[in-house]
Order: sequence, then structure tokens, then C-alpha cells
Amino acid sequence: MWLGWSRFADVETVAQATLTLGPDAGALYDLRWALTATGRPRQALASYEQALSILLEVGDRAGEAATLSNIGMAYAGLGDRRRALVYYEQALPIRREVGDRAGEAVTLSNIGGVRFGQGDFVGAKTALDGVLHVDRAVGDRSSEALTCFNMAVLLSRMGRPGEAIEFLGRAIVLTEQTEHPALDRMRAFLVELQQLVKE
Repeated sequence: MWLGWSRFADVETVAQATLTLGPDAGALYDLRWALTATGRPRQALASYEQALSILLEVGDRAGEAATLSNIGMAYAGLGDRRRALVYYEQALPIRREVGDRAGEAVTLSNIGGVRFGQGDFVGAKTALDGVLHVDRAVGDRSSEALTCFNMAVLLSRMGRPGEAIEFLGRAIVLTEQTEHPALDRMRAFLVELQQLVKE
């Protein structure tokens, strides 16, 4: 509730007050968001680690997966791709176990992003293939459009512009259907790829 208002000092105060009553994973989660938003990512990581301990203790597998994924995002934000990947890869099987398809897609996308950043384009493609599978299985056309766009960027970097154009074409069709705000950017990238293929 408070986080939507962007009153992070208030969120931090309420979370700290709640924690004086005892350990509370929700309060630690809110505290992490407040700390991150106010430029204290290392302190935020500590609160996530505390929340993870609580979630493990009570057996909240869905909360455990979400927290592991969020710790991965925190490490990615700090530039530590290796540690981010470790946490994402721990979260992924739990997301699948609890049937969190949206979380599975997000975690796979994050894995793809880390692998892309590491220069592991084959690993990134494998992750994005997984995201596309989930997007299509659940009928999330907006996410599928973004994933197709990401795949086009990846394939372009891999020196496969023809395949990139195919994915970008699919992304544009889906974006037009879902009125996604990235449509103009996608069209501009398509023109660039088409020029590359002509050369």
C-alpha cells in the first residue's frame, strides 16, 4: 500500500516498527524496497537475506522463490552477474514447483539478461526460448512481444539478422495488437536490420 505512494521513508519507518515486534518477512520485503529506492542496495540485500531465512523456516516455497529472484535482481543491479545468476538458478525450479508461470517467465528472462551480459549468447537464447514457451502457454501476448523483441536483439548480436527480422516481425504484430508502448522502437530496429541484410 505505502510503496505505491513512493513514500519510502514512511515505508522504512513502518517496516522497522513492525520488525521491533519480531521477525516478519513482509516487513523485511517492504524494507528492502524502501532501502533500494533510497540508494542503499547493500542494506536491502541484508533485509532480503533475513526474509529468506524466515521463509525457509516456515516453508513458504513461493515466497522463497520470489525472494531468491529478488536477491538475484539486487546483485544484478550491483553489477555482480555471477551471484545474480546463482540466485536466479535457485529460484527457477521452485517457481516451476509451485506453478508460478509468470514468475518462471520473469526468472528465465532475468537469466537470459545475465547470460547476454556475460556474452553467453547461446545460454541467453536458451533462456529466452523458455520465456517464449511460457508466454505462449499462458497466452501473455504483451510479454511474448517483448520476448520476441529481446530475441531479435540477441539474434542480431549473434550475426543472424534474417532470424532476428522474423522475431522482430512477430514482436511488431503482437505489439500492434496489445498497444505496447515500444512499437516505434521496434519498427526503427526493424529498419536497421533490413538495411543490414541488404548490405
